[in-house]
Amino acid sequence: MCDPAATAPGDDSFAFRKVHDEPVTSLGLGHGGRAAVLNGNTARLFDGKRWVTLEPALPSGTLQIFFGRDNEPRVMGFSPRESGEPAQVYLRCRNHRCQPAPDEIGRLGGARGALYGVLGFDDPEVVCRVGQICLVKRLSGWKSITAHAQPARVLLSAGTAFALHSDRVERVNDAGFVALEPARSFHEPRGVALQPNGVIWVIDEAGTKLARLESGKWQDEPSPLRSARALWARANDDLWLVGENGAARFDGKRWSCVAAAPGPLEFVLGNDDQVWLAGQSGTFRGERVRSLRNHD
Repeated sequence: MCDPAATAPGDDSFAFRKVHDEPVTSLGLGHGGRAAVLNGNTARLFDGKRWVTLEPALPSGTLQIFFGRDNEPRVMGFSPRESGEPAQVYLRCRNHRCQPAPDEIGRLGGARGALYGVLGFDDPEVVCRVGQICLVKRLSGWKSITAHAQPARVLLSAGTAFALHSDRVERVNDAGFVALEPARSFHEPRGVALQPNGVIWVIDEAGTKLARLESGKWQDEPSPLRSARALWARANDDLWLVGENGAARFDGKRWSCVAAAPGPLEFVLGNDDQVWLAGQSGTFRGERVRSLRNHD
């Protein structure tokens, strides 16, 4: 398990406080202190000072919330229908209201078909319709690749999009989704993070192990948290993990527990000055605190 100490003396640390009590089913992080969460069919925006409920209520279904490049929330996913074919959900939220925005996803805009993918500030954004195509959206232009037969969880880390399946992890390139190399089997991978130095971390074995791809070799180690759920890399020596019993931080040598953010947690996102953690236990915001040593 992780060391109870939060950080080593002289290192930058993050002071956490709880900012939202309700359970969270999706977390999105914007610029300028903005964040957004889903709780079932309710979306809420934190504008840097207060929480605002977005209207109208969302349809029931499999939904995620993101921030688009305009620093406004997007809701994407699908809602079941009696006919058996799901209804797509793609909403742009402005002025505290969320409305359909099919124009943002080109030929995928429409009423039917399950959408999945990832949106954000960094290239690439990936929007897929099950069984058809994915649009890989870069500032330099859009490309089309083949979508999966079933929805996959797509994550964006350090400018690379990854797709998680029950038995494999893929990354996106110009040819499409390709399995990570060297080949290895996975069992219910839950999260992935790419560090700036090229090291890839994967939560494997239903959250009980971490697999690390470094210098072309896979290495496995026990997870410092029970039922780990998500990873986020801030730097080569700064990796964050969340799970059933809270959050932990890796400084390149050891894991340290984050005592101020108890679990269960399922999401972690951040930037240079903030780290956001969320899950069934609510939402926690960590703000960067620089030590006196760093100001010498």
